[in-house]
Amino acid sequence: MRLTAADYRHPAELPTLVAGAWFAVTLLVAAHVLAIWLLAARPLLPWAAVVLGVAILLLLDLGLAASLARIGPHLSGLRASARPAGPATFARVHEAAERVAGRLGLPATPPVFVLPLAEPDSFTLGWRRPEVFITRGLAEALDDLALRAALAHEMAHIRGGHVRLATMALLPLRARLAPTILLSGSALIAFALRGWARVAELSADRAASVAAGGAEPVAQWLSVAVEESPEAAEVELHHYLTYGADVIDRDFARAELHVTHPGVARRIIELARFVRSRRFANCLAIIGDLRIEPRRRVPDPAFAGVAPFVGIGLLAGLWLAPLTVALTVALGEPAPAAPPPPAPSLEEFDPSTVAGPAEVTRPPASDQPEPASSEPRSPAGDVVGLIEVAKVHKNHGNMAGARQALEQAILTDPEAVEAHYLLAWVYADSGDRDLAAGEFTATIHLADESSDMYREAAAALDRLGY
Repeated sequence: MRLTAADYRHPAELPTLVAGAWFAVTLLVAAHVLAIWLLAARPLLPWAAVVLGVAILLLLDLGLAASLARIGPHLSGLRASARPAGPATFARVHEAAERVAGRLGLPATPPVFVLPLAEPDSFTLGWRRPEVFITRGLAEALDDLALRAALAHEMAHIRGGHVRLATMALLPLRARLAPTILLSGSALIAFALRGWARVAELSADRAASVAAGGAEPVAQWLSVAVEESPEAAEVELHHYLTYGADVIDRDFARAELHVTHPGVARRIIELARFVRSRRFANCLAIIGDLRIEPRRRVPDPAFAGVAPFVGIGLLAGLWLAPLTVALTVALGEPAPAAPPPPAPSLEEFDPSTVAGPAEVTRPPASDQPEPASSEPRSPAGDVVGLIEVAKVHKNHGNMAGARQALEQAILTDPEAVEAHYLLAWVYADSGDRDLAAGEFTATIHLADESSDMYREAAAALDRLGY
């Protein structure tokens, strides 16, 4: 027998997926019905109703299209900022990925990339060929078993089919792939799928415990991911693993982890309940760790909590009926011709909307040796990679890392206008007004006068009083 996703999948995953999908469709249909009603009935002033209806349609449809179009360049930027784990580079990560893929029964080991970031983080993205990303800080902070647990968690998202839906529906909002005002549609979808996303994490935690042979490596990985002091977090996580579902009835419920990270505490409680069940033992038997007869149908300890998700899904499905009727009636009535919508204007430049090149060079060198290559390195490619690294740092709130990467990019290419522009905002966020003014001035000298960066830099200089 071979381990499959059904052997460890949380029983609420399918109900929450159905409920979330129906809820997302409900919200999107309701928004479109509202826009069409405004255009057809014009309950307000005629021009105001038309403008509001067109604006809703543009924000939803144009925003979703813009977000989906940015997924490809965003993934290319991440790959340019990272280094693939292989036998010669990041061999420890590569070996852990190979072992995890074999234990989880994956047909092949997915590509694993290491980001040059100190923050402990890991995630999986992709569509046709999902890819696993892990930061160097997390890889260095975990021992071998905990590293397998972290990689198994991400590969379980691939095996369970989560990564494609998460990339399409959740990534645009989390990575800010479009201006904030155009992320309304993505926000509605993410709000509807938040229950499924939480249960998908529980399924991946289960797979991580199976791949690592227990719950302790998963607890160590989570402690590093959520706490600045891993040693203190491990003590609290140990209580949750020891007492499991009874932790709420004990004094440990008032532990700092339960207050500061309630989501992680719930995940540990669910994991403690799972590792004590026959289902976990059955998964180990399928892998070959236990000498018992494996079975395909084993009771799940969390099966009793699925009923509320089924009820939510049914209610969401019932809401679609009246909305479908209303949409049909609205489309059946002839609507007067609406004037063309006003051209949208960007109030604030968003660096994440700048498309990267179709082909990217290898990322900057790290402490691991690079294989010899006869092709010369491209300075422009290095600058693009450094700018993408700075964006990743900035999205994580690490202004110091973003500042270092942008300053290195300017040293490499003093005429990199995007690097000057981003560094000016980093200086401004850090309170360095003089340095920010200098970079805004450099942006004005280098940027085209008709570009958004030129206008935004000039406006920022005026606000700074220079």
